[in-house]
Amino acid sequence: MREDSSPTFVTVETQSLDYFVLQNKILGIDLIELDIEESEHLILEGGENVIRKMRPKVVCEVFSTEKLYKIQIHWNNNDCLFFIF
Repeated sequence: MREDSSPTFVTVETQSLDYFVLQNKILGIDLIELDIEESEHLILEGGENVIRKMRPKVVCEVFSTEKLYKIQIHWNNNDCLFFIF
């Protein structure tokens, strides 16, 4: 355990789901499960092309009513199947 209670910051390299799928020549995705503590909407935004093209089932846990509303508004009329809890 750390002696002080100051937060620890870690820098990580990220890339969008769309970019990852393109770079790795992934031809199909059946299921996407997200549990990333309040950042699910960012993954969904960065994977919009993949989700629209491959139409995977998406399972995600969303605690914030505001973020849930944004996800529903954005994806509601796009013939995508989401399981949000």
